[in-house]
Amino acid sequence: MLLEINIDLLQEINSLQAQGRGGAMNPQHQQQLRQANMDDSMAAEEYIQCLRRVQANLAYLAPRADTQQAMKAPPGPAHMTPPAHMPQLQPKYEQLRELFPGWAGNDARMAQSAGSPRTNQMNSMNGMNSQTAQA
Repeated sequence: MLLEINIDLLQEINSLQAQGRGGAMNPQHQQQLRQANMDDSMAAEEYIQCLRRVQANLAYLAPRADTQQAMKAPPGPAHMTPPAHMPQLQPKYEQLRELFPGWAGNDARMAQSAGSPRTNQMNSMNGMNSQTAQA
């Protein structure tokens, strides 16, 4: 399922690059491009979100190719939701969530961190309790 998602994300990345919406991912990358006399425009948020998901999916899959590294891999992919501008991927991400029941990924953690400090503390404690229960 992750490979199917990555194909869709890579097609979108290619499309965004063709539209001139690719570019530097951060100020350091922008400076490197500037020093090399290359286009130093910043990438669109849509491009960044797609690229981050592809990278995270590959980072999740890579350790599974090596049995010694598989034990160190996270319990699921980092992103369990599609980029906001790609709602057509929602069905695939729903299937992905079915494959990893109970795993919310980093998307849920990031959403929790947007809450109040008290909410974050409660969510953190709940996450620790559920992790303890799973162990």
